[in-house]
Amino acid sequence: MVYVNIYDQYAFIQEDSDQAPNTVIQKVERRWLGNLTIPFNTIYNNEKIDGTFKLNEPIVTLGYIKERNIDHDIQATFIDKNAYINLLVTFEPRLTPMSSIFDRWDSLEADELLSRCNSWQSALEKSFPARRFLTTVMSFKGMSVLATRYIKPLGPPSRLIGPEVNDVNLKQKLLARYVSMIPNIPDSIQFPGIYDVWSTSQEFIELLQGDEHEHAVLLNNYFLHLGLQSWIAIGFAIPEGKTAYVLVKSADDRPNGFSLWRATTGETFSTSDSFCPLKSVACLISADNVVVCCCCSHKHTKTHTYTDTQINTQTSYTHIHTHTYTHTLLQILANVQESDKPNEMKFDNLQQTSHWRPLFDAKLPYPAHLPSVQPDSLKYKDDDNKDNTEKVKILQESIESEIKKSIASWRKRYITRWNRYCVQIFRRLLMRMETLSDEPSRLDHAKELESDLSSYQVTGFPLNVPYTGIQAILDLVHSTRVHEIDLGDVEFAAAVYISPYPSDVLSVWLYIASLKKYL
Repeated sequence: MVYVNIYDQYAFIQEDSDQAPNTVIQKVERRWLGNLTIPFNTIYNNEKIDGTFKLNEPIVTLGYIKERNIDHDIQATFIDKNAYINLLVTFEPRLTPMSSIFDRWDSLEADELLSRCNSWQSALEKSFPARRFLTTVMSFKGMSVLATRYIKPLGPPSRLIGPEVNDVNLKQKLLARYVSMIPNIPDSIQFPGIYDVWSTSQEFIELLQGDEHEHAVLLNNYFLHLGLQSWIAIGFAIPEGKTAYVLVKSADDRPNGFSLWRATTGETFSTSDSFCPLKSVACLISADNVVVCCCCSHKHTKTHTYTDTQINTQTSYTHIHTHTYTHTLLQILANVQESDKPNEMKFDNLQQTSHWRPLFDAKLPYPAHLPSVQPDSLKYKDDDNKDNTEKVKILQESIESEIKKSIASWRKRYITRWNRYCVQIFRRLLMRMETLSDEPSRLDHAKELESDLSSYQVTGFPLNVPYTGIQAILDLVHSTRVHEIDLGDVEFAAAVYISPYPSDVLSVWLYIASLKKYL
């Protein structure tokens, strides 16, 4: 990984009584604003990356405010919630990309189907050489598998979305939040020199790690379970490189109501957003539910007997029964439009072959009885018990203790003092951070700190990461340089809160700050 950290260089004047009279000392403090993580493999395989990157920022940065930008030409005021950085990263001289270890894999698919996939993909790559078309992927068993086999509606943990949650948008956010807290580990790290390896959703949850494809598959399967129309979008993103997002059609069927979900972070972008990290879409992997109606008729004969005349009559009639069932049509659609940029593409009519070329058609329909590699339902660990709660609490205390020890060891010149009152406030605030249904309140706590700590200048921020180990958290804290304050009378505060999810998925919240007393 290539890590880029952005700081605000803050210079201040300090009078030092140990120096000669009228001596002024200028000191510089670096205040962390955000970071950007670029997979090394993205630069390695593409020679360079050049573009506008969205900065990963804390939801609150104490001591800073988001300014309102006023456009005097249109007399409008707006707030841009995100920060971006223009960046070019390249190798000089260029490194030769590593070739794959294997040229051909054993496959679960029939030769006729593989031949169709190869010819379809080859024809598209000749017409659109810059686009990444995909038909088969490699499973954990080392077998080539049709990508559509991974698409199947799967239910989330029962306690993730309670019966009180009725809003579809909130359900999507909660599901995306859960998926994003499963650690994102690129395949180039797990399987160097091998093709993309796709695990099933059950394997993904049990391993607690996967790349963008595993995250997108699981989130897409959850959305299908909700009854939403969703697709896996295969393309190229900055800074991820080759990736997969989830394309979702809005539940209210409004025109152009499509959004792209970045499953590794839980973020969502409109397809018309020019700042969307997904820069190109080559193909969609779909699972469309089609309602099929079938009719059957039954002929009935009814006998009527009239006792006074002893006459029997028979009446015949036909009763028609109508049955409906839902059939899932799996498909891979190649983007054959002039542009592959999401904000320049048309998603409204995926049946329009001049825009989307299907892998399966009337000549070669989707193979019957081709089973999914996914299980019928996902199994989750039941973590909602006292033993697990106690383990999470112990881990929480351990992380907080290690952070404090590390900050003290990084500040060898000074004694590190901790503001216990501020730590208590931070702990209380962190418990509210995980609540997605009340997002605005997460930003109001800066005002609470101003009133509770009015005698201090507080600089700090909350951070949220999936749990991958204590060392990864310490590395993140160190990269913020919050400890690099060349003052002896500064105080610090560090608090940790862990929000547990089913199957050992942990959302770790940190709050780190420095406090300087106003003179």
